[in-house]
Amino acid sequence: APAPGGGYSINLAAPAGDAPQGTMPMMAPQAPAQAPRPALRPDESFPVFWLEEAASGNRAQITHNNFHVGRKLDGDDIVDYAVLTATAYMGSDHCYFLCRGGRLYLVDNNSANGTWVNGQRITPGQEVPVAAGAVIRMADMTFLLKDR
Repeated sequence: APAPGGGYSINLAAPAGDAPQGTMPMMAPQAPAQAPRPALRPDESFPVFWLEEAASGNRAQITHNNFHVGRKLDGDDIVDYAVLTATAYMGSDHCYFLCRGGRLYLVDNNSANGTWVNGQRITPGQEVPVAAGAVIRMADMTFLLKDR
């Protein structure tokens, strides 16, 4: 069992033999090697959102500002939600979510295969506002943004 306060990454579609299926523990947020997370300004409230993989229903809560999503799982602390896929289309640090003024934004982290919000490809490095109900595609993976 993971240590209290640890997060989880979901193994969504690993081919047989590559990785175990199911939920895998991530590093606990307070691990000594991990850099501190950026704090929200006191005037900001952090909205509660869930990123749900459309095909399987697996989901992860977006828990803090600068929340990174990608496929890197080699002990690097960069990715907060690591998605294992059968392909290498998703970038190792594909995109990230930011909160400003109580609103959530998605930023493509210069990924090779792109990020889309509601069918529109977003420009790398540009903050794009997202809300509950948004359909987010990262390379060949589709996610739904939910607020419950």
